[in-house]
Amino acid sequence: MNAKEEMLKAIGASSVDELFRDIPPAVRRDRIDMPAGLEEMEARRRVEGLARMNRAPKLSFAGAGCYQHYIPAAVREVVMRSEFITAYTPYQPEISQGVLQAVFEYQSLMAELTGYEVVNSSMYDMGSALGEAAIMAYRIKEGRNFIVPKHMHRWKRMVLEAYLHGLGLKIVGAEMDARTGLIDTASLRSLAAADACGAYVENPNVFGCVERNLAEIREATRGVPLIMGVDPILLSTIRPPSEYGVDIAIAEGGPISFGLNFGGPMLGIFATTKEHLRKMPGRIVGQTVDADGRTAYCLTLATREQHIRRAKATSNICTNEALCAVGSAAYISLLGRDGLKRVASRCYENAHHLAKQVGSMKGFRAPVFDSDFYCEFVARAPVQAHALLAKLSELGIQGGVALADHVTGFDPNHLLIASTDVHCGRDLDAYLEALGKVTGGGA
Repeated sequence: MNAKEEMLKAIGASSVDELFRDIPPAVRRDRIDMPAGLEEMEARRRVEGLARMNRAPKLSFAGAGCYQHYIPAAVREVVMRSEFITAYTPYQPEISQGVLQAVFEYQSLMAELTGYEVVNSSMYDMGSALGEAAIMAYRIKEGRNFIVPKHMHRWKRMVLEAYLHGLGLKIVGAEMDARTGLIDTASLRSLAAADACGAYVENPNVFGCVERNLAEIREATRGVPLIMGVDPILLSTIRPPSEYGVDIAIAEGGPISFGLNFGGPMLGIFATTKEHLRKMPGRIVGQTVDADGRTAYCLTLATREQHIRRAKATSNICTNEALCAVGSAAYISLLGRDGLKRVASRCYENAHHLAKQVGSMKGFRAPVFDSDFYCEFVARAPVQAHALLAKLSELGIQGGVALADHVTGFDPNHLLIASTDVHCGRDLDAYLEALGKVTGGGA
C-alpha cells in the first residue's frame, strides 16, 4: 500500500475523486489555464484600464439595504493609518493594543446605540449576521421552522438558506399587510405557534416602511427568539429594539464606515443580551488590566472552531471586519448622537419630499404603501422600471432599483427609490426633472 492509499484509508475515502464530490462535475477542471504573468508597469496599465470602465453616476437614489451617506474626511484618515489596515483578528494582545482598543470602542458605541449589553466585534455583513443570528436562535430554542417576512430582499434570503441548509431548518414567510407594507402580526402569531425556532423582522423593512407596532410583534412571537434588522442611523431617533424585548439585533454598518465603493466592504453589526452571551457567534474584545495594573485589552470570547471550544464552537466565522468596525466607530464618534439625529432627519425629509413630488407626476403612484417610511419608498411608474432606469442612467442618474429584481410579488413597474443626507435640494430637483423628461410627464 503506497502513501496515497494509506492516507485515503485513514480518512475513510475510497478515492481522490471522493474528496471533491461536493463540487458539481460540470464545473470541475483538471487544470486552470492562467495567462502569463505581466511586468509591474504593464499590470498597472491593465488594472487602470479596467478601472476606467467603471461608470459612477453623478447622482444615486439606489438603496435596497445599502445607502449612500456622507463620510467625513476624518474617518478616512483614521482607517488609513497603517496600524489598522488589516481585517484579521489580533491574536497577540501584547502587540495589538491599539486595534483591540479601537474595536472595544466600536462595541461600546454600538451597545449604546442599540441598547444591548453585548455587541460582538462584527460579522462580515448583514446577510451573514442574519444567518448567524438564525443559528443562534436555534441554539436558544429548538424548532423546525424559522420565520422571515415573506417579502424580504431575495439575496439576503439566499444567504439565510445557505446557513440553515445543513441544520435542515425550513424557512417560512409571514405575510404582509397589502395596504401598509408592514408585517401581518396575525400571520406572524400563527407561524410562531407552529414549531418555530426563531423569527426575523425588519425595521425599517425592505420597502423602507417603519414598523410602529413593535410591542405587538413581540407579543405575537412570545416564546420564540426574535431577531430584528435595524438601521444604525435611524436608531438615534427611535426607541431601540432592546426596549421591546427583541433578543438579537443586526444591522449593516458598511455605509457608515467606508461608504459603498462599488459594493463593499460591508460590516455586520450583531448585538444581543447578556443572557445569550455564550450562544453568540464571533468574538468580543474585553477590557482588563495587565500584570502592572494598567488598562489592557484582549479577546475575552472567541467562538471559532479553531479555538479552544473546537466542537462546541458557535460559529466558524474566521475573522471580523475590524477595519470597517473602526471606521463606523470613527463616524459615530465624530457625529455624536445629535449629529446622527441630524443625518436621520435629513434622510427622512428628503425621502418624503421626493415621494410627494414623484406621486404628483403623471402616471406615477408614490408612495405605494400607506405607512410611514424612513429614507426610501416604493413607487409605481407608468413604464417598466428597467427601461426607466436605463434612460436615467444615460443622464448620469442612478434612479433607484427595480423592486421585482429584489423582492418577489411585484410587477416590473415598481421602483424602490432612496434619498439620504448626501442629497440637497438641487439634487432632488435634478432627479425630478430627469424623471419627467424620460417619462414625458410632469406634475
